Amino acid sequence: VGISLLFLVLVAAFLVYWPSSMDKASRLREESLVTNGFTARVAELEAQVVPNADWDDAVQNLAVAWSIDWARDNIGVYFIQTAHFDSAWVLDPSNRPVYGRVGGKDVEPGGFAGLDAATRGVVEKVRHAEAARGPLRPSDAGDVISKPIQASTVALVDGAPSVLTATLVQPDFGKALPPGDRAPIVLTERKLGGEFLDAFSNRYLLTGATVAAVSAPKPGMAQAGLSVGGEPAVAVMRWTPHTPGRELLKRILPPLAGLFR
Repeated sequence: VGISLLFLVLVAAFLVYWPSSMDKASRLREESLVTNGFTARVAELEAQVVPNADWDDAVQNLAVAWSIDWARDNIGVYFIQTAHFDSAWVLDPSNRPVYGRVGGKDVEPGGFAGLDAATRGVVEKVRHAEAARGPLRPSDAGDVISKPIQASTVALVDGAPSVLTATLVQPDFGKALPPGDRAPIVLTERKLGGEFLDAFSNRYLLTGATVAAVSAPKPGMAQAGLSVGGEPAVAVMRWTPHTPGRELLKRILPPLAGLFR
């Protein structure tokens, strides 16, 4: 009787600990996957900006001879309608907004006021890298003469978590060069809800995913802080984690119970 009782206790302990341990390990893997996946997604957002910013045409029309029509077509319309950003801006060499588009329409430069504080850090990083790079000169061999200079951050814009990316306007082959020590900056905003969250959830098979400002963890939910480059997270993604241990326990309990009848 004693051996049978001990066996029952060991089986019960195993059935309590094992599924819980398996579910915890699964949740930690999901959280790591989402953290790394978000880092990769930010890199993808940055890469979308490069072709229209590291371009001789961009230098010619945004730095050498300002063209509002070029800015509208290649910054505003392109990044909003084609690349699906929520807003796109051009900052002049003094970091003042000279063009902006939000949603489907152009807006006055004053509309940048809501982003000014949130983007100040990434703009300063870009300016620092620009100064460290030094002047650019055309290559005698016709090679590309620049590498992208960008910085991104996650910030709350009107309470909505967003990725903000600052990208320096630079020549690719040097057919046009900035007239001064500093060039314009393209600033893009991508909100982390809506289409971004839907696509991210589908890519990583997340159930019930939400994005919100950082707050206390919610029981039963997996979560990952959303940040760039080791910055403190101001936003968090939460979802219902998979529970392989619990699901397996449901499968083995009925036949296991039959052994003790």
